[in-house]
Amino acid sequence: MMNSESQSESGVYIFGERLKLANWILNHPFLIAGSSTLICCLIAIGDNEVPIRALIASVIVFFGLASLIRSLCSNLCYSVEIDTKCDKIRLFRCFDKGIVEAPLRSVEFRVDNHFACFYAGEKFVIFNEYMYQISEILPKDMGIRFSNNFYARFLEKQFQKYRR
Repeated sequence: MMNSESQSESGVYIFGERLKLANWILNHPFLIAGSSTLICCLIAIGDNEVPIRALIASVIVFFGLASLIRSLCSNLCYSVEIDTKCDKIRLFRCFDKGIVEAPLRSVEFRVDNHFACFYAGEKFVIFNEYMYQISEILPKDMGIRFSNNFYARFLEKQFQKYRR
């Protein structure tokens, strides 16, 4: 989400959700899986008809989903802050991996399977919906590179349509 009027005056642009609950849910998949499993166990204890296999299946499903979310979103950033006056970028990483701050001109924006920012050999995945707004505030000599795969070519065509 971007408030362009107030942010353009200060030169700081924020892309991403600032909802504390959404960020907490995204950062704690195993805690949510454990809580869901506990609730299922409490329900099953009260209901003698539920077999132990159903409980084991629920544990596998909840923790399997948590592991899948954690692995698929391992490099995901829930928020990106770009300061055009100081020429800096701040990447807020999911799963409490911290905040990475870098000079804006030392990062590379690229689309391959995801829209991502590359800095110091690391990949920081950014939600695709912010690609258009980020491209508008980047310095003129910087741009977004597109890989040569089907998804990247599709996004590049969409990007060109948006630019017109």
